[in-house]
Amino acid sequence: SLVNYFRGTEHVLFLFMGLCDAKPSPELKQIQDRISKDYAGLIRSYLVAGTPVASSDWSGPVIVSIDGAIHRRYGADKEGALYLIRPDHHIAFRSQPVDVGLFFDYLSGHLVPTLSYV
Repeated sequence: SLVNYFRGTEHVLFLFMGLCDAKPSPELKQIQDRISKDYAGLIRSYLVAGTPVASSDWSGPVIVSIDGAIHRRYGADKEGALYLIRPDHHIAFRSQPVDVGLFFDYLSGHLVPTLSYV
């Protein structure tokens, strides 16, 4: 069950690989990299895959849905998709296929990036 992933006050981002994809797409990696850098503490992201993913292909947490049930529940079984879920469990944003620009345009209007001091 995905219920355990919705605990806390952060948004949850599910980055779906297509069920037949062997590796995460460059678009999913780009989103993960930017989320972990610019939205730490605001968004927790998870790759959702149909098979285990090598750590050399993905550095973040992975949810494996071997039977594809999670993909089907979100209508993401044929191609990659992303879902941003608000802390109140409502869908804030959905993109299928994945549109990186549209996603970050949405975020820029709704969440303020985390400040990092270097």
